[in-house]
Amino acid sequence: MRRWFVFLAQTVKPQSVEVACAALTATFETLGKGNAHGEPGLGTRPSPARHPEVQRVLRGIRAEHGAEPVRKRPLLIASLDTYIAASPETVRAIRDAAILCVGVYGCRRRSEIVGLDFGPGGSGSGYATITNEGLLIKLRRSKTSRAGDEELPYAIPYRRSAPRFCPVLAVERWIAAAGIAQGEALFRGVDRHGNVRAGRLRGGAVGRVVKRAATELGMDPACMGGHSLRAGGITSLAKDGLSLPDIQVQSGHKSLGTLATYVRLERSFEDSPLLRLGAYR
Repeated sequence: MRRWFVFLAQTVKPQSVEVACAALTATFETLGKGNAHGEPGLGTRPSPARHPEVQRVLRGIRAEHGAEPVRKRPLLIASLDTYIAASPETVRAIRDAAILCVGVYGCRRRSEIVGLDFGPGGSGSGYATITNEGLLIKLRRSKTSRAGDEELPYAIPYRRSAPRFCPVLAVERWIAAAGIAQGEALFRGVDRHGNVRAGRLRGGAVGRVVKRAATELGMDPACMGGHSLRAGGITSLAKDGLSLPDIQVQSGHKSLGTLATYVRLERSFEDSPLLRLGAYR
């Protein structure tokens, strides 16, 4: 088993080795010997991946072959405002603005964005409703929850001080332009003629929307992706001084440690905490 992991580390990334390790554990400890072959009553076996010697090898693989994860650059609310200000009034541009607003202001994952329906009753993983106060997103399923769990609500209030850049109005404009009915998928494809397709968008489409926006903003699209939306909303909130527990209410992270990795501030002399010292005043 140790030799197999060493061989694997020479051919694939360390993350793939971790996936293989998790798969072994699931097979041996969850399915169980015999149960995997439809023969109940034979009990379970401990995963060989749990053996101390195997764990030692895995730690060595992480130390020798591990690399820092590539983190996408955040799309901040200020940059989103700039994009919307220059955005044309085409159907696709209206849709793209709505997607970006839901992702950034809602701090949502791309799978959660494309899984939204307009109102309850649809087949998506969540739905969005518009109230007098703003946009209310409820998730039936997400990366950290499953069907049957309590629906998690996330609110995006109207930005009444700046209607041109209001995320709720951006979604309303898209719903009106596309003729989205209650219970239907909120975000759809749009062809080059501006015709709205019936099918729900796939997650990869969100990344392409972000890259197009990055190009318009003069950013490197290679550094941007679907994760730029969630990171952008979280970083914007942190930049304005909100604490991690306050941001957690909007992002839905279960761990503050994981949430902290989404705060991607570009440090400068103006941000240095040393400036708060009396000696610098």
